[in-house]
Amino acid sequence: MDRNEILSMRVFPLRNALITKIFVEHVLKYCDEMPMFVVDGAPWFREVLERLGLGYYVESFGERSLVESVYSSFKQRTRAFFNSMNSNPLMRGLGG
Repeated sequence: MDRNEILSMRVFPLRNALITKIFVEHVLKYCDEMPMFVVDGAPWFREVLERLGLGYYVESFGERSLVESVYSSFKQRTRAFFNSMNSNPLMRGLGG
């Protein structure tokens, strides 16, 4: 079934195969059927999905742009939130 649902969104400080595996295994908990993943050209996506025997296709625009638009909105909101905060103890005394 093609529903174009966002099943999970998580933010990690790194991008690599181990983090991708953790994320994909988390997503699979919400799936009744094996999903088709839409990924960009990052090699760690292909490596993990192939190792787990999951279907995927690489796309830089199109369906993936739906994911990017959600993520872009998230990044904008996060940036606006943190730019309005003055709680970094390292910046105190430095004019921040």
